[in-house]
Amino acid sequence: LDAALGSVVWRAIDRRCVTMRLTLDYLTPARVGDWIEATGELIGHDEHMAHVRGRLYGPRHDVLGGLGDFALLSPRRQLPVRS
Repeated sequence: LDAALGSVVWRAIDRRCVTMRLTLDYLTPARVGDWIEATGELIGHDEHMAHVRGRLYGPRHDVLGGLGDFALLSPRRQLPVRS
């Protein structure tokens, strides 16, 4: 869910980010072999932080819900590329 929520920030406001806080609610277990998907939505943001909520769900039920606070990186800052 952490990676999925970070992707929501990237796609919504075109800014890279790092997780500052991630609060999870474990709802029900998934079964071995279940296909699990993630969804998320940007709740709000300012110049420095973004707030996102999301969930993991399987074919029968929600598995995990969460809220995340992400620090937004400077748009000019370059990240090192690993090869």
